[in-house]
Amino acid sequence: MFSTNRWYLDQERHNLSLASVRIGGTGLKMLTDEPRFIISPVFSPDGRYCAALSVPDSNPDADGGNIIVFTSGFGEPWWIPGDEYDDSMRLDWAPAV
Repeated sequence: MFSTNRWYLDQERHNLSLASVRIGGTGLKMLTDEPRFIISPVFSPDGRYCAALSVPDSNPDADGGNIIVFTSGFGEPWWIPGDEYDDSMRLDWAPAV
């Protein structure tokens, strides 16, 4: 899984979608279906969720502090708001506390 601008090259904003591809380069598939800035995608260890850094529609400026979470089917996501000054570019899963 990776971020790509393949499907939204003509947009005025910097838009990245999530995509997947099989080993060997076949089967390219768009996983998210709207233009949105999404980077640093990671799957949960059990494969049930995908989290990524993103920008909600209510915030037009990329700030790196918001996390969008999808179920493995990439249906309706939910947001974990973050510090808008957080400049982290990576996400990772941690064991439950």
